[in-house]
Amino acid sequence: MDTTVQSEKCSLSNEFLYAVARYALEQPTRIAYRIDNWSFSYGEIWRLSSRIKYALERQKGIASPHQYTSEEYENLNVEPWLMRLEESDGVGCGVGAGRTGGAAFDAASGTAEQAQARECSQDAAEAPSNNKPANCGNDPASSANAASDGSNTRSPYIVYGHKSPLMIASFLACLRSGHAFVPVDSELPASRVLDIYQQIDNSHVIATLPLPEQITQQLGRKHIYNAHEMSVILADDVCNNENGNASESTADAANTANDDAAHANTNTNTNDTSSPQNVSPTCNNSLEALVRKEGAQWVQGEDTQYIIFTSGSTGKPKGIEVSARNVGNFMRWMHTFPAVSDANAVFLDQAPYSFDLSEYQVVGALTTGGCLYAISSEVTHNYQQLFAALKSSHINVWISTPSFADMCLVDPSFDHNLLPDVQLFLFCGETLRCKTARQLLDRFPNVRVANTYGPTESTVAVTYCEISRAQADANTPLPVGFAREGTTIYIVSHDTGKPVCAGVEGEIVIVGDTVAKGYYHNPEKTHAAFSACLPLDKHTRAYRTGDNGHLDEQGCLYFGGRIDNLVKVNGFRIELGDIERNLDELPLIAQSAVIPVVKDERIKSLRAYVVLDGSYSCENSFTTVKEIKRLLGEKIPPYMIPHSFKILNEMPLTANAKIDRKALKAL
Repeated sequence: MDTTVQSEKCSLSNEFLYAVARYALEQPTRIAYRIDNWSFSYGEIWRLSSRIKYALERQKGIASPHQYTSEEYENLNVEPWLMRLEESDGVGCGVGAGRTGGAAFDAASGTAEQAQARECSQDAAEAPSNNKPANCGNDPASSANAASDGSNTRSPYIVYGHKSPLMIASFLACLRSGHAFVPVDSELPASRVLDIYQQIDNSHVIATLPLPEQITQQLGRKHIYNAHEMSVILADDVCNNENGNASESTADAANTANDDAAHANTNTNTNDTSSPQNVSPTCNNSLEALVRKEGAQWVQGEDTQYIIFTSGSTGKPKGIEVSARNVGNFMRWMHTFPAVSDANAVFLDQAPYSFDLSEYQVVGALTTGGCLYAISSEVTHNYQQLFAALKSSHINVWISTPSFADMCLVDPSFDHNLLPDVQLFLFCGETLRCKTARQLLDRFPNVRVANTYGPTESTVAVTYCEISRAQADANTPLPVGFAREGTTIYIVSHDTGKPVCAGVEGEIVIVGDTVAKGYYHNPEKTHAAFSACLPLDKHTRAYRTGDNGHLDEQGCLYFGGRIDNLVKVNGFRIELGDIERNLDELPLIAQSAVIPVVKDERIKSLRAYVVLDGSYSCENSFTTVKEIKRLLGEKIPPYMIPHSFKILNEMPLTANAKIDRKALKAL
């Protein structure tokens, strides 16, 4: 199957959703997601998204059972889940919320139309005489105004949870119902989750895991959709597979994956010449019908597809709005990557979904017929479980920060015998060291090691290059690659803001069709960092990254660290990343981080935190530190050598698998 969707051939409402739907409808039994010993097909995940979408639309008051025939409504198979949600008092489901007599739960006792009529009568008796009952009849205005709490708007939905097919299904459900999603990982502190929630207008939370009590008390039950109730359904499916009913379960998935297309085909002439021209001629009738049925409702174009919240200088997280068009452009670029372009690949799914690095694997896998192999945080922090999971993963595409790879490389068994199927190591989010690249090329002789660069504000990444053996052996900073098609990289002077010549370092500015819309509800910060450009294309923007870098004569980008990572110690300007890079190249160092020591609001000295290489035996920490300082003194000036060192057994990492510098400061 051709997985590339060309926007110039068919102006799709959402290229990402369209690509996922192709596999869900045309190859529903293809495996899309694996975690632990569980496997989920494209058809099953699409079916889950349909159930969640249906519940969201009931809350908004725009999806009524009368829109379906009784047979179609029964095929939706949502009643048991909705019943459990309402019995748990954990959701407000629009019409019928808080009751057990709603239309959704009476379908079995008559036609869906009859059930709707009974509910309309009941609502009419309860509603003020001058108000038309919500969800009665076909008046769009009544549907649009059904909810008074703001849930009828297209405001973003927070999706709370961790590694689970329910997270993926919830993302799809949001996009299919016209809402951006805000991924929030359950590892975040409750206070951080509330900070994010309070910034979103009229937001609701789709909880794929139980929410902490502190959050539920603040939000109120009516703003929470307990999607984790669907875990009962998931567990039932898994039990069927484990009990030898795999063929029955697979057949069920194949049938139910086409429910939406079946609804869309009802009373539809698939040969109608008046059909919209935005449907690819290669799509089958079911997919064409699905796009005709619900495509106009999807998040599309410059609509926000997702919002990723990152740390802000004020201490409150800031949200970055990435559009559907941004994601579509990024997706088509990623389809050109080796291993990814082969399709059918298994992708490591380790980065939390609240970290934009995860879009690499989600977009790369689900739009090419690939499979996400999810590894939870709990497994990540247990070496024995982690390596057992990796051994059974059959991963083809490894996606992570360099720090996560460094953590694995500490164990000598992390090699091609553990991951015999891996073809590509794809890195982003941190500086890739020569030492890391060398070790990977040594232990995985036939793989490609790719370095990429891009802030969240430019949709994951905008550059790509593969690291050669010569580059890894050179012990000089590695390139981060050439700009993707549709992106131009400029290096501008810190003083004048004007472009500088090749080889001269300055601030990296990204101009292109994957630059995000801006910061959510923060026009001041958006204006400072983003700008519109190239008037002939209103969808192209520019972003000032705050990163140092330079372009070589061929146009390859080299990352030089954050502008704000420069510190002054005793009058000397010092780039902390420069010290860390030189520390990491020492044979006895596995990982390092350098933190400024602040006293009386001034930087008094620098402290280095190091993890020793597994082959080095530390019998005396004083002697070891002395040796580190001696070796480091051969590489950098004396004023750059940290005043103090602390030897750690392991480097603390954030939920995004980056070095946790706040935790280091607390040591």
